[in-house]
Amino acid sequence: MAKTATQKDTRRIQNWAQRQKAKGIKLELQAYPARGCWKKRHNHKIHYFKHPISKVGYEAALLEWVKLKAEIDLDRPNAASYHHHKELFADVQAWYDSHGAETMTEKKNAAQVDKFLVWIDEQLLQPELCDSLPFMLFTSSTKNKEFYAEFIKTDSGHTLFGNLQYLLPAKWQERLNRAQTISDSKRVPQTVGYWCEDFLRLKGAKTQSGQLSKKTLMDSREKLLKFRNWIGDDSLMIDITTETIKNYYMFLLQQPFNNKGNYFNYAKSFIRYCWREDACKLENLPKNIDDRNLSFRATQNKKKKHEIKRDKLWTKEDFKKIFDKNKPLPQRYQCYLMLMLNCGFTQIDLEHLKRDEIDLDTGRIVRVRTKAENYDNPPMVNYKLWDTTIELLKKEMERCKHTDNALCAYRQARIINEHIVIENGKTIIKRNDNLSRNWQDIRAEYGFDGKLLKYIRKTGSTSISMQYSERLEQMYLGQTHVTVSDKHYNIVEGEPHPLLDEAVAWLGKQFGF
Repeated sequence: MAKTATQKDTRRIQNWAQRQKAKGIKLELQAYPARGCWKKRHNHKIHYFKHPISKVGYEAALLEWVKLKAEIDLDRPNAASYHHHKELFADVQAWYDSHGAETMTEKKNAAQVDKFLVWIDEQLLQPELCDSLPFMLFTSSTKNKEFYAEFIKTDSGHTLFGNLQYLLPAKWQERLNRAQTISDSKRVPQTVGYWCEDFLRLKGAKTQSGQLSKKTLMDSREKLLKFRNWIGDDSLMIDITTETIKNYYMFLLQQPFNNKGNYFNYAKSFIRYCWREDACKLENLPKNIDDRNLSFRATQNKKKKHEIKRDKLWTKEDFKKIFDKNKPLPQRYQCYLMLMLNCGFTQIDLEHLKRDEIDLDTGRIVRVRTKAENYDNPPMVNYKLWDTTIELLKKEMERCKHTDNALCAYRQARIINEHIVIENGKTIIKRNDNLSRNWQDIRAEYGFDGKLLKYIRKTGSTSISMQYSERLEQMYLGQTHVTVSDKHYNIVEGEPHPLLDEAVAWLGKQFGF
């Protein structure tokens, strides 16, 4: 019989509010079944909230009530003064929380500030508020006296404490302003996009000072863009973990391009940079950032890959076509291509070749390769020029009207035009390789379809390495030093090197010069 009665009582509980009451849970709002909504009595007035009597309805009604109560509290007569003091001393409380209190007086004061904020909240619960804050109920020269001496007592005996005109003492205004300044300086965005630009700004500054080449800066932006697009600029740095490293690696594995390792290394370099920055919240470097399992290797058969590269090398017949009687290349291209083979130059070397690096009387070019200029003790190579190269170089130097540069493109344009610009706070390299672009436009017309300029340099180095030592090949290419002795002890200031002269002369004969 008892069980049956309990079941009947349960059936009488029809709505969610009644079920909560049966469980002993007190609700902030009261259900009003007659209207199917919720209500709240406050300051002798009833407020209704049109939401169903359910859990979801209660949560929505409660949120609406919280917002309404906040408005009511601010609109109440005399409430502004109470909230004014509450905001001021909330800042004081925050200062003590972050800086602490050293002396006993400061410790007492900090505790009394906490009590004062609790006291204000209690006052705001009163049906009616006084014209000004009745602070004497909380503090005086004998009650919470440290608080009184710090914030209320003045030399004149007059105080604005309790009124809207009250301001914190000058000492506290200075403290809070200084704390805010420090806080603002530390409050930097923690998104991937922000820190990528910070990383690139550093590289941009190094480029402007000559510590990095403009091409390196361009590569940095390009390689990092792949990571940014994958992870999203709005992603947080703090969320970069071992899973991020692994998932980005998995993403790169699926990409069709071959230099996946370069993209991966740039992302890891960026992550290390952020980890070292105090202002960045990335405090833990992912443990797998140097995991050797996360590496790439070419999937193409090595022999096949070697054959493809070998087929791209230039031949003696190709260089004969440069001076074809029926349709020779324009003079400037003849000069460019001869220098590329004679001296192992790239487009950037042609762009930066200076007049004072050339001695037409002795038929030599003495220079440090552009890429090697940023290294300690870079090799200064002395190249012996072939007669054909000297003749073409002399004509092109006469055509070029630039004061310092020895060569120029069509209509006195730069061979490679590079300049740094700042756009929306971002350091960007604008780079136009006029030589490569124009070569792609004309090469098919002159019988060089598919021929790449970069393989002229590779043709020269391959030929020399097969006939002479690898060390001589490095000298021909103007590469940075490999051995410790070359890096730190051997100083060669551009003197002619008999073996290099011999190798270059031999190379010229192989190609008919």
